[in-house]
Amino acid sequence: MELVHERQVPAMTVSALFLFLVITGSYGYTHLFFSNQPSINQFYWMMDRSAGLVAYELLAFSVVLGLTTASSMWDRLRLRRVVTQLHQFSALLTACFVGLHLWGLHLDQMISFPWPKLLIPLASDYRPFPTALGVLTLYGLIALIASSMLRERVGVKAWRTIHFAYVPMFILVTFHGMLSGTDSTQPWAIWFYAVPFFLFIVLMYVRVGKYKATLNGKSRPKLHRTVVPNSVRIDRIQSEDVQTNKDREAARDTAFP
Repeated sequence: MELVHERQVPAMTVSALFLFLVITGSYGYTHLFFSNQPSINQFYWMMDRSAGLVAYELLAFSVVLGLTTASSMWDRLRLRRVVTQLHQFSALLTACFVGLHLWGLHLDQMISFPWPKLLIPLASDYRPFPTALGVLTLYGLIALIASSMLRERVGVKAWRTIHFAYVPMFILVTFHGMLSGTDSTQPWAIWFYAVPFFLFIVLMYVRVGKYKATLNGKSRPKLHRTVVPNSVRIDRIQSEDVQTNKDREAARDTAFP
């Protein structure tokens, strides 16, 4: 059995190459074209903020695709396979932009973010609770991607159980972005988070409704119609006719002794 399915290798390769090129390119660019630390800090602040916003939208896109694949909409359009691949690839890109988000936070020296503070919940001095939500989301994302990549090894049941983590994960990352971002109070930022979260709530409501309907259908007792052969029906009718004739004769004998 292969460790990773062969159709997932190109997406993983492209994602890893993209992350490597952006990190090395940004590091070289800042050291070649910026001579003072404030300019470098500004560059990496823009990098971590923009990467975080893109990561949130990619994650929302992946979650929406994942929720809609449970319906038969994509089957009718014959797009289930394409949508599933988009769902997986967008999750990988989400991890890439989360990596760029962490890289920018680490190199922006305006606020100190050494790696332990980025990887341990509540270790950061800057807005510790919202930052901890982001750290927990990071580990949830790693678990989701790893279980999907190793689905054939961990089994469908374990994969499905781990996959349900996307529900609290998306809620946590929404509050992380809204509470820790420096521009989250801006009108555009509110809409930026509100629209995907609203779609998530609506799709979750529809998904739960369908799940309850399925459970009710399974728990409702089924009425089985008994099929009686024609020969049995004929014998039953004949016996009923004989019994009726006997009753008539008995009534006649009683009336006319």
